[in-house]
Amino acid sequence: DAPVLANGRFELLHYIKEISITYEYHRYGNLGIKESEMRKPIT
Repeated sequence: DAPVLANGRFELLHYIKEISITYEYHRYGNLGIKESEMRKPIT
């Protein structure tokens, strides 16, 4: 978790990255074949 920035453009980059990861792995609440793949921890 990073501190909130005053510049909205930089905040948007963090938001878009988080949303894309969430959409990729939790679409409709079903991981499907991705459930068994190895993933590195998010830092």
